[in-house]
Amino acid sequence: MGVYLFANSALTGFFLFGAIYHFILWSRARRNRALLLFAIVTALASINSFAIATLATVQTTEAGQWALDLRSSSAVASVIFVGWLFANLSGVRAGRFLWPFSIAFVALLVYTFYFPLAGIVTSVDRIVTPWGETMSVLQREPPRRALLGPVYLAVLGVPLIGIVGGLKLWSRDRVGGVLMLATAVGYLSSALIAVLIDVGRLSLPYVGPIVTAMSILPMAWQVSRANEHQAEQLVATERRFRAIFDQTFQFIGLLDVHGTLLEANQTALSFAGVRSEDVIGKPFWETPWWTHSPELQERLRNAIQTAARGEVVHFEATHPGHKGKLHNVDFSLKPVHDANGSVVLLIPEGRDITNRVVAEEEKRRLEQQLVQSQKMEALGQLAGGVAHDFNNLLTVIAGHTDMLLSEKSDHPARYDLEQIRQAADRAGSMTRQLLAFSRQSVLE
Repeated sequence: MGVYLFANSALTGFFLFGAIYHFILWSRARRNRALLLFAIVTALASINSFAIATLATVQTTEAGQWALDLRSSSAVASVIFVGWLFANLSGVRAGRFLWPFSIAFVALLVYTFYFPLAGIVTSVDRIVTPWGETMSVLQREPPRRALLGPVYLAVLGVPLIGIVGGLKLWSRDRVGGVLMLATAVGYLSSALIAVLIDVGRLSLPYVGPIVTAMSILPMAWQVSRANEHQAEQLVATERRFRAIFDQTFQFIGLLDVHGTLLEANQTALSFAGVRSEDVIGKPFWETPWWTHSPELQERLRNAIQTAARGEVVHFEATHPGHKGKLHNVDFSLKPVHDANGSVVLLIPEGRDITNRVVAEEEKRRLEQQLVQSQKMEALGQLAGGVAHDFNNLLTVIAGHTDMLLSEKSDHPARYDLEQIRQAADRAGSMTRQLLAFSRQSVLE
């Protein structure tokens, strides 16, 4: 195996490994579009390298035609994704060019399945390269220059996006700008070599994969830097989120639509005296905040079903603290919708209102005492008024009884008069007690 064949075979595996690795990175989060685009670009580069390695070893025109068509199709597909990758990494808004460009090249890709884009192979020659390696070179009928010329002209617009993007990226990230420019220049060199072979009909081996490798390496570095930067941003965002999420005085969590607890803030965990690993992944109604009351558990299950339909639920509940004391909690359950309006998450929130409930109960107790005091005051005033009137009557009764007793010392009715006098004294004593009660009630 010569150097050229070994290089293209090695690049086939190298590109394939890069495609698998970056696809795995993308599949873990599926947020970084650059990783997916780069995985596709390297996968197509692997196919292209395989096709070119095959071209260097073919013996028949049929095998040569198949390898040539495979190389053309992979190159057409690759140029679409390279353009979007340049725009994504640099932040250039090239949609007005890339969308019609992509549509046109997808149509061209379909065309290559039925008509050879790079010409029809007529024979296969064996040549010896200057470095002494024997390889196959295809002889072809002239390709349709009316089609191939505009195609390559459009292809040259892709590295221009990279150059513009590199210059734009230079202002905020010089390393990234240099990497982008190096990739664009390398891709431009690869395209120009392909033009000389396909349009200029030079009998040269394809060196596109080698040049592509030299351009993909700085692109891979930039993709890695962009991914690392995005990861740092995610970590910073997560840190800010946690600072807000965990430091709030409210109990906050995150549920899926089935009621499984996904997150709980530190306030809620500290309140119940549990760790996140003790409750995360459990049905919310089976966590320590709810297990003390089967009635509340059932109410929570019904609330989750209601919130999963897009409604906000609100009620008062009781939660046991880490010392076992029940706290009154103002609880709510709110749905979170995605871009299509479907409920994807539920947010449970709780606020400890025990002090407010205790204050309200104390207020009600004081109000009841005030009402009772007002009743006693009214009763005392009534009793005082009655006692005064009754005391006046008793004074008259006692006075007349004393007059009769002084005049009829031996009268048969004297005993009855004495009983009347004694009853008046006892009634007077009761009147004084009523008067004392009325004064005490007024004072109170």
